[in-house]
Amino acid sequence: MRGLAVIAVMAFASGCRAGREEAGQAAMKLAEAIYPGQLELYDTHLQKGYYDVTLAVKDDPVTRIRFAMDRNPADCTLGTPCEERLRRAYDNGIALGQEIKALDTTFRNCGIPVLAVHWYGGTSGLVPIIEQRLTNENQHKVVDALAACVTTFRAAYRDTAWWDQRSAIRIIISSNDKGRKAQAPDPLNFEASVPGFLQSAPAYSVTFSLDRPDVEAGALRFLPFYPLNDELRKAIGKEAESFLRKQPDDVILETFVMLWETELDPERVDVIRTYVLACTHATRDGKRCRRGDVALRVQYDLENEQVTDIQRMPLARDHHGSAIFAPLPRRTDPPAP
Repeated sequence: MRGLAVIAVMAFASGCRAGREEAGQAAMKLAEAIYPGQLELYDTHLQKGYYDVTLAVKDDPVTRIRFAMDRNPADCTLGTPCEERLRRAYDNGIALGQEIKALDTTFRNCGIPVLAVHWYGGTSGLVPIIEQRLTNENQHKVVDALAACVTTFRAAYRDTAWWDQRSAIRIIISSNDKGRKAQAPDPLNFEASVPGFLQSAPAYSVTFSLDRPDVEAGALRFLPFYPLNDELRKAIGKEAESFLRKQPDDVILETFVMLWETELDPERVDVIRTYVLACTHATRDGKRCRRGDVALRVQYDLENEQVTDIQRMPLARDHHGSAIFAPLPRRTDPPAP
């Protein structure tokens, strides 16, 4: 049986290689027919039942063209939906390549090199991720420096073809006080990622309007990467359980702890407030708490990595069953355009 399993795995791996090669060859054949001499195969990535193919512009370390191959690569020819997908992917990829180069040039010249970019879609375009140590004392200075950089970005590129889809620029700020500095890629590219040690550091976002000359800074928002968010859930969950054990009634924390309505302190960057949910007997499912009817409001000190306050709050739900929380103190929203 063990031998049969090994043979099956080898056959599957061989099939994957063959499918990947077939997909890449079909993609390049179509690319040569539409854009002769411009593109080369960069990567193929197996999805559920088909391949995502990534092409690169020759002699361009930044621009990538990614599109979905047909389940049968032989169907990806001229005059088919596959051709339409490739043409759309080409236009989008060229525009995104120009945008990432513009962000790289602008922010590097501002002395704030970009570590990586995320693309959420929508009108904010690519989201640059930078590293800047944020403190209560320098937060306004950092945001002002970013605003000046965004103003330069707007002045230099507002007349480009890809600009029309933008109405704002969102920036993620990773704040690190560990003494270790991240190395920005040169040039910036889509493969760049945020170093692991920064993903456990506090991160924030700030949004700037681009549709008028007087670019104004938006409000800072707390936006942790997954590793820190996971650490916060565990730390806050542990303290919340300890708090509930001291309560006079028998209330238990949600089985899978989630942080709700998290807000950055209006004045400080090292304090957040959030909610976790708990269950009374009325909403328990055996020993599990799936749908809480009690809210715990938690204050957490990011710098000292500890919960500094927990309060039990009433919880209501709307007619859709969504939780209604008492508002937390929050930062002022940016002025409307």
